Amino acid sequence: MVKDVHNIQSTSTYNPLFDVVTRKVDTGGNAMVFYYDGFGRTSSIMGPNEIASNSTVPTVKYKYWTDHAGIPNNNTAVKIYRASTSNFDPEYASTNNTIMTDTYADFLGRVVQVKKDIEIDGYERRSISGPAVYDMLGRTTRQYHPKYEITGNNNLYLNGFNGPNTSQTYDSRDRVITATDEDGNTQTTHYAITNNLLKTTVEFIDQKTESYTNAEGKPVQKDDYLYSQPLSTTFKYNSIGELTYVQDPEGMVTRYSYNLAGKRIQQRHPDKGTTTYQYDKAGNISRMTTDNLLNDPTISSNYIEYLYNYNRLEKIMLPDLPNGNSNPNNVSYSYGLSTAGNNAGKMTAKYDGSGDT
Repeated sequence: MVKDVHNIQSTSTYNPLFDVVTRKVDTGGNAMVFYYDGFGRTSSIMGPNEIASNSTVPTVKYKYWTDHAGIPNNNTAVKIYRASTSNFDPEYASTNNTIMTDTYADFLGRVVQVKKDIEIDGYERRSISGPAVYDMLGRTTRQYHPKYEITGNNNLYLNGFNGPNTSQTYDSRDRVITATDEDGNTQTTHYAITNNLLKTTVEFIDQKTESYTNAEGKPVQKDDYLYSQPLSTTFKYNSIGELTYVQDPEGMVTRYSYNLAGKRIQQRHPDKGTTTYQYDKAGNISRMTTDNLLNDPTISSNYIEYLYNYNRLEKIMLPDLPNGNSNPNNVSYSYGLSTAGNNAGKMTAKYDGSGDT
């Protein structure tokens, strides 16, 4: 059981053999029951609606097995992994017509096809995921678009290797170096080491971008080309990887400062000035100050204040009006009690100058 300071609680029951949840009740009192097969795989799930109505039909039912599935091999002993998912559909409950999803996987664990019930022009059909082509290293080199078929075919759909597709090639480090879309447009990517930085150049039609990243994978510079002219944005970090400096292509610099908890406490922007942030002991932002507020002589409190009940944001207090009245745009929130069912612990109302929600 997990219970917070507001008496909002949820419970879970476990199967000690597989260390999996067999029953859980959420904060709204809604129960879900999980069943497993002998391998610890989920076999069925009963959802809150089905439990409440004493239904015998699971909300979701799973099945796992191996099957020849019509693969192009005359040896029927050659099989692939299959799994089916049956989702309860209340619209067709009287005919027990569930939403079926069939998944086919090879013995490398790669999903090679997924079929799912859909409706097209008022008729039930099955969508079929587009097949993928792999190279000798198991990398996807071509991906075809999905298709659909009539219901009733449980074998693999083998006619999907045609029509629109995307393709890609790789370098020796498994990085994509070319990617071609359905219209035949190719994006090329080049990688190089420049001044101890990883330089990545991406070119697509008449667009070109160069980016430089450091050893931590953080961007240090990005050049977006306007014809042959690079428009550069640069980034700087402190010794623990926090962003402290950004310079845009026009030379405008924004700086950032942080506290020991890694929370941003100041932003110095060339246009909107300095914004400072304060936090409470729990790490929630409690006060924000801007240059506009500090330089406004008509107000007495030059900040925006955030008030909490433990971790719940309850009020956002804006500076009072010049006449001393409270700001009509102040915001307050209310939350459901622990006995409020599905509303328990959730925001139930918002009050601000635009009205009540």
